[in-house]
Amino acid sequence: DLLGHNWFQMCLPQPEGMQVVYPVYLQLLSGKMETAARFENEVLCRDGRRRTIAWHNSYLKNDAGNIVGTLSSGEDVTVRKLTEDQLRKLSLAVEQSPESIVITNLDAEIEYVNEAFVRNTGYSMDEVLGKNPRVLQSGKTTQATYEAMWQSLTAGKTWQGELYNLRKD
Repeated sequence: DLLGHNWFQMCLPQPEGMQVVYPVYLQLLSGKMETAARFENEVLCRDGRRRTIAWHNSYLKNDAGNIVGTLSSGEDVTVRKLTEDQLRKLSLAVEQSPESIVITNLDAEIEYVNEAFVRNTGYSMDEVLGKNPRVLQSGKTTQATYEAMWQSLTAGKTWQGELYNLRKD
């Protein structure tokens, strides 16, 4: 179906196909662009869906060493791009949350805190990274509360409750 047709017009959303992608192809053919450069663009599928493709290109040269075309292989990165966009949104939600958020690893070492945590505790992120959250303990939270929290968290469940913590000051 594609033989004899202009791929940049037929398989790419327009006007981007001819105004953005085709000039990149011309740069490749002229030798002005490294073939190792990765390039991504949307491609139109036969059924009308759009997919994001990451292209890897190499030169096709004739016996005289002149560039006569490119060999392009494309990787469908649509799902990865959607996942990255979703992660970016979730990251913004966590960072902008008015609630203190602390993420620890399985050894209970702090790997991340959001801006609300910094504001509420007076600790900077650098001061608590790698530390155990017990640096915040005030002595006013019962041991039973901590046990219930860790029992839930180590079982992969959510925990909701209140901890009485100390600010840095």
